[in-house]
Amino acid sequence: MGTSTNIAGLQRDIEKSIYKALDKMADDIVEEAVKIIENEFYSQYTPKSYQRTEQLLRGCVRSKVKKNGSTFSVVIYMDDSTATQGYKSDEIYEVWLLASAGIHGTPSIQTEGRYWEELRKYVFDNWRGLLKKHGLNVI
Repeated sequence: MGTSTNIAGLQRDIEKSIYKALDKMADDIVEEAVKIIENEFYSQYTPKSYQRTEQLLRGCVRSKVKKNGSTFSVVIYMDDSTATQGYKSDEIYEVWLLASAGIHGTPSIQTEGRYWEELRKYVFDNWRGLLKKHGLNVI
């Protein structure tokens, strides 16, 4: 953090630290999401009759850090535009729902992997530690 000589400078330094920590935390979560999706979904089934598109791996993205009043936020989400090819259903919600239940394109191909549950557990169990790792001590 910088060396502030007034309240405005201190506030600016704190906000920079918050932006930086949230930005790095979001990158960490997206990186971990890719690992979890690979482990809990893709590695559990090897297709024999089609080439895998890896839509889910490309689908986990994040927004920029935003400030609204005194609140800072960053959104990590599955991008709808990445899952429109290769599945029989055009309903994007159904694509994510099926995949999160371990279904690989068709209900006849289902594995035990539950990537959404694992990702949710990772985020909720680790968000404080991730922020702390990047310079914010959240109590």
